Amino acid sequence: LEDHVQVAADHPHIRQAFEGWQSAGAPVKLNPGLSYLRAADSTLAARADLLDLAFGESPNDWSDASSFCLPEVVSTDAIQLAAVWQMADRARGR
Repeated sequence: LEDHVQVAADHPHIRQAFEGWQSAGAPVKLNPGLSYLRAADSTLAARADLLDLAFGESPNDWSDASSFCLPEVVSTDAIQLAAVWQMADRARGR
């Protein structure tokens, strides 16, 4: 929800990248999947407020960052590790 490069509520740089990759035919996903996040950080297992948008699914409202951002309490390390695991699985065809 806090962005180091953009203060606009709709985070246009995220939407632009999402829509650009999608229009190029690339599989695109906002945030790693919940199973990957929970594997990367077991303290997230009980949380019910974590979003899990499917590949290619955009938020209903780009101006509502909470509809596509993970809460700040989720560590950057867990997000990055989960994303790498999920990309590796996709590359291996799982």
